[in-house]
Amino acid sequence: MKHRRDLVNFTDFPAVNWFTFPAMSEAFRRHGLEPLDRIDLMARRGDGGAKGAVVQAMHRTPVLKWPYYLYAISMGLYGVKRSG
Repeated sequence: MKHRRDLVNFTDFPAVNWFTFPAMSEAFRRHGLEPLDRIDLMARRGDGGAKGAVVQAMHRTPVLKWPYYLYAISMGLYGVKRSG
């Protein structure tokens, strides 16, 4: 950001700093979208084994996601249109 301002569109506050995860989740909900992170998407897939069990536990108990959030290289939030 300091040396290559062209990479952040010449702004002091690139989009990565504009939103918090909880604020974006709430914005998605207000617009009829279900906010899901990677753990939620993996839980929906329903993999078995030890990995699947850990993912299901993290999905059911969101506080267990925090270690993942702290160590993940990047974060994604996906808005899925609610059925009905």
